[in-house]
Amino acid sequence: MNIKNTNGITLVSLVIYVVIMLMLIAIIAVFKNNIDKNLDSIGEYTSLVPIIDEVHMYMLGEVNIENNKVLKRNSSGSYIEFSSGNTYMFSDGSLYKNSVKILSDIRGGSFQVGTENNNEVLYVNLNLGDELQNKQLKYVMNPLS
Repeated sequence: MNIKNTNGITLVSLVIYVVIMLMLIAIIAVFKNNIDKNLDSIGEYTSLVPIIDEVHMYMLGEVNIENNKVLKRNSSGSYIEFSSGNTYMFSDGSLYKNSVKILSDIRGGSFQVGTENNNEVLYVNLNLGDELQNKQLKYVMNPLS
Protein backbone atom coordinates (compact mmCIF):
# COMPACT_ATOMS: atom_id res chain seq x y z
CA MET A 1 0.00 0.00 0.00
CA ASN A 2 1.35 3.37 -1.09
CA ILE A 3 0.25 6.28 1.11
CA LYS A 4 1.17 9.88 0.26
CA ASN A 5 2.35 12.12 3.03
CA THR A 6 0.52 15.51 2.77
CA ASN A 7 2.27 17.37 5.54
CA GLY A 8 3.42 20.94 4.74
CA ILE A 9 2.59 23.49 2.04
CA THR A 10 2.43 22.51 -1.59
CA LEU A 11 3.58 24.78 -4.39
CA VAL A 12 0.00 25.42 -5.56
CA SER A 13 -1.18 26.47 -2.11
CA LEU A 14 1.88 28.73 -1.73
CA VAL A 15 1.07 30.52 -5.00
CA ILE A 16 -2.56 30.97 -3.90
CA TYR A 17 -1.45 32.43 -0.55
CA VAL A 18 0.92 34.90 -2.27
CA VAL A 19 -1.75 36.02 -4.78
CA ILE A 20 -4.29 36.59 -2.00
CA MET A 21 -1.76 38.58 0.04
CA LEU A 22 -0.88 40.76 -2.98
CA MET A 23 -4.58 41.47 -3.62
CA LEU A 24 -5.09 42.46 0.03
CA ILE A 25 -2.07 44.78 -0.09
CA ALA A 26 -3.38 46.40 -3.30
CA ILE A 27 -6.84 46.97 -1.77
CA ILE A 28 -5.34 48.51 1.36
CA ALA A 29 -3.11 50.78 -0.78
CA VAL A 30 -6.12 52.05 -2.77
CA PHE A 31 -8.06 52.83 0.43
CA LYS A 32 -5.03 54.59 1.95
CA ASN A 33 -4.59 56.73 -1.18
CA ASN A 34 -8.24 57.81 -1.14
CA ILE A 35 -8.11 58.64 2.56
CA ASP A 36 -4.92 60.71 2.09
CA LYS A 37 -6.47 62.69 -0.80
CA ASN A 38 -9.62 63.39 1.23
CA LEU A 39 -7.61 64.52 4.25
CA ASP A 40 -5.56 66.88 2.05
CA SER A 41 -8.70 68.49 0.61
CA ILE A 42 -10.21 68.83 4.10
CA GLY A 43 -7.02 70.51 5.27
CA GLU A 44 -7.15 73.03 2.42
CA TYR A 45 -10.77 73.92 3.17
CA THR A 46 -10.36 74.22 6.93
CA SER A 47 -7.54 76.73 6.45
CA LEU A 48 -10.15 79.00 4.79
CA VAL A 49 -12.70 78.79 7.61
CA PRO A 50 -11.14 81.65 9.64
CA ILE A 51 -11.33 83.95 6.60
CA ILE A 52 -15.00 83.10 6.02
CA ASP A 53 -15.75 83.56 9.73
CA GLU A 54 -14.15 87.00 9.73
CA VAL A 55 -16.19 88.11 6.71
CA HIS A 56 -19.32 86.78 8.47
CA MET A 57 -18.46 88.79 11.57
CA TYR A 58 -18.22 92.09 9.68
CA MET A 59 -21.18 91.53 7.36
CA LEU A 60 -23.52 90.30 10.12
CA GLY A 61 -22.61 93.36 12.16
CA GLU A 62 -23.45 95.53 9.17
CA VAL A 63 -26.77 93.96 8.21
CA ASN A 64 -27.97 93.94 11.83
CA ILE A 65 -27.74 97.73 12.10
CA GLU A 66 -31.34 98.97 12.17
CA ASN A 67 -32.53 100.58 8.90
CA ASN A 68 -29.12 100.07 7.28
CA LYS A 69 -29.33 100.11 3.48
CA VAL A 70 -26.90 99.83 0.60
CA LEU A 71 -26.28 103.32 -0.79
CA LYS A 72 -23.67 102.74 -3.48
CA ARG A 73 -21.99 99.87 -5.24
CA ASN A 74 -19.55 100.18 -8.15
CA SER A 75 -20.17 98.36 -11.41
CA SER A 76 -17.56 95.65 -10.74
CA GLY A 77 -19.00 95.01 -7.28
CA SER A 78 -15.66 95.46 -5.53
CA TYR A 79 -16.90 98.47 -3.51
CA ILE A 80 -20.04 98.94 -1.42
CA GLU A 81 -21.26 101.75 0.84
CA PHE A 82 -23.93 101.45 3.52
CA SER A 83 -26.19 104.11 5.04
CA SER A 84 -24.38 103.51 8.35
CA GLY A 85 -21.37 105.25 6.78
CA ASN A 86 -19.27 102.09 6.50
CA THR A 87 -17.65 101.18 3.21
CA TYR A 88 -16.14 97.85 2.17
CA MET A 89 -13.78 97.28 -0.74
CA PHE A 90 -11.96 94.29 -2.24
CA SER A 91 -8.58 95.40 -3.56
CA ASP A 92 -5.12 93.85 -4.01
CA GLY A 93 -6.04 90.53 -2.38
CA SER A 94 -7.49 92.20 0.71
CA LEU A 95 -10.79 93.39 2.15
CA TYR A 96 -10.92 96.94 3.46
CA LYS A 97 -13.44 98.53 5.80
CA ASN A 98 -13.37 102.34 5.69
CA SER A 99 -9.87 102.24 4.10
CA VAL A 100 -8.49 99.97 6.85
CA LYS A 101 -7.31 96.51 5.82
CA ILE A 102 -9.34 93.99 7.82
CA LEU A 103 -8.57 90.82 5.89
CA SER A 104 -5.87 89.61 3.53
CA ASP A 105 -5.09 86.43 1.57
CA ILE A 106 -8.17 86.79 -0.62
CA ARG A 107 -7.78 86.45 -4.38
CA GLY A 108 -10.80 88.64 -4.99
CA GLY A 109 -14.39 89.25 -4.20
CA SER A 110 -17.50 91.17 -5.09
CA PHE A 111 -20.71 92.46 -3.59
CA GLN A 112 -24.13 92.01 -5.18
CA VAL A 113 -27.48 93.32 -4.02
CA GLY A 114 -30.82 91.74 -4.79
CA THR A 115 -34.30 91.27 -3.41
CA GLU A 116 -35.88 88.15 -2.06
CA ASN A 117 -39.30 87.90 -0.36
CA ASN A 118 -39.53 91.71 -0.16
CA ASN A 119 -36.17 91.91 1.63
CA GLU A 120 -32.96 93.47 0.43
CA VAL A 121 -30.33 90.71 0.18
CA LEU A 122 -26.59 91.23 0.17
CA TYR A 123 -24.44 88.60 -1.55
CA VAL A 124 -20.71 88.52 -0.83
CA ASN A 125 -18.75 86.45 -3.34
CA LEU A 126 -15.32 85.37 -2.11
CA ASN A 127 -12.58 83.99 -4.33
CA LEU A 128 -10.23 82.26 -1.91
CA GLY A 129 -8.31 80.00 -4.27
CA ASP A 130 -9.30 77.49 -6.90
CA GLU A 131 -12.88 76.85 -8.06
CA LEU A 132 -13.65 74.67 -5.06
CA GLN A 133 -12.73 77.55 -2.79
CA ASN A 134 -15.16 80.11 -4.21
CA LYS A 135 -17.84 80.95 -1.68
CA GLN A 136 -21.03 82.99 -1.89
CA LEU A 137 -22.32 84.34 1.40
CA LYS A 138 -25.92 85.60 1.64
CA TYR A 139 -27.16 88.18 4.15
CA VAL A 140 -30.80 89.27 4.46
CA MET A 141 -31.12 92.93 5.34
CA ASN A 142 -34.13 94.97 6.52
CA PRO A 143 -37.47 94.64 4.72
CA LEU A 144 -37.97 96.95 1.76
CA SER A 145 -40.52 99.71 2.26
